[in-house]
Amino acid sequence: MYLRFLIQYYEHVAPETGTALGKRLLYLCSDGETLEPTSFVNALRCAIKLFGKTDAAVLSPYLETMEYLCTPENSFLSQTNALQLSFLVESLVLSRCNKENVLLAIAMAIVEPRITGSITPSESCRILKSFSTLATRAPSPMLQNYEEKLFLSLGPNLLSAKTRPHEAAGVMFAYAKAAYIWELGIFDHLSEIVSQNAWSLPPRTVAQCLWSCGKIYELETNTQNLNQAEAPPYLLSATQFAESLAARSSELTAKDLAQCLWAMGKLDICDLHTADTFVEQTTTVLSQCFACEIANILWGLSKIGFDQKKPIVTIARRMLEKDVDSSPKEAACVLYALATMGVRDDEIFSNLTSSMMSQIDRISAQAIANTLYAHKTAKKPPPRALLDAWASDRLGIVG
Repeated sequence: MYLRFLIQYYEHVAPETGTALGKRLLYLCSDGETLEPTSFVNALRCAIKLFGKTDAAVLSPYLETMEYLCTPENSFLSQTNALQLSFLVESLVLSRCNKENVLLAIAMAIVEPRITGSITPSESCRILKSFSTLATRAPSPMLQNYEEKLFLSLGPNLLSAKTRPHEAAGVMFAYAKAAYIWELGIFDHLSEIVSQNAWSLPPRTVAQCLWSCGKIYELETNTQNLNQAEAPPYLLSATQFAESLAARSSELTAKDLAQCLWAMGKLDICDLHTADTFVEQTTTVLSQCFACEIANILWGLSKIGFDQKKPIVTIARRMLEKDVDSSPKEAACVLYALATMGVRDDEIFSNLTSSMMSQIDRISAQAIANTLYAHKTAKKPPPRALLDAWASDRLGIVG
């Protein structure tokens, strides 16, 4: 409680003080002292707020204490409520703690009936958003299993009218990161909440929701979980996301633009006026674009039939600048997109192909296929080494 008092009444607390308080908590815990859940959760959250960005080492005793409290022998988690558990999961994200045993223990406590029967939509959103982030950082079969259980147990709570727009947006992103494509009626509901309130949300948040729709569509298509006879309901929301972002395009970053155009390409949102607005903003922030963003932007444009070659070449030539390093996958994606859009820039083709050849041991079969397609479409002979790599990897031919 002392740390909570400090953060409320003092602007600055010395790291030494924070460390000492954390060590005291750890000593009390290891000495058999029972820590009241609210007091510990508040102390942990305050420590993260005070030192998480400036002196992360101070958090060490607090995280050690949490690990001790989450052992099977300790009764701490059985005394916590849904709100406290949601804050514990969020604290793991903010402190960048990837201890699987702690996360699994908390997840096991969350799926207990006493928690799932009383949890609120806000608490459900906080848990799903945080858990998907942690599971992405340190993937494991056990974490993925509990991640699915959490979506299954907590998802229905999100159908409540009490789910707020920013919470709905966060969980949409969680669904996409977790690749959870079951019970997508919930995802449809969340997308509708966001689309009705898109103007009140930051552009970055709406761009992530648009990307999430594209990712879910890709996952559904790949698993044949999609009914091809009718468009998924979230497609309408995605179209509205794109339109609202076009009206605020000057606020979009390179990452936002890459997410938007990639999703438009994936969802076949062929709104060339919106795409033109995004392209104009891309040329404005082009110095912030690196290989990943450029590849996704050009790929998306190629899928929706964008045909203005001047801005396409301008964006693609960013790949030739010294501060941009591209992987074979990114280079192949750019070549594929350029060829699809009818761009035949010799310098871009030569430089990106040479870059790929210098990393030939890292080239995947898909990257080889995309590059060969690009050269064929552009009527340019591919490097012999690329053909040899294709023959070896795909056909098993040894030269």
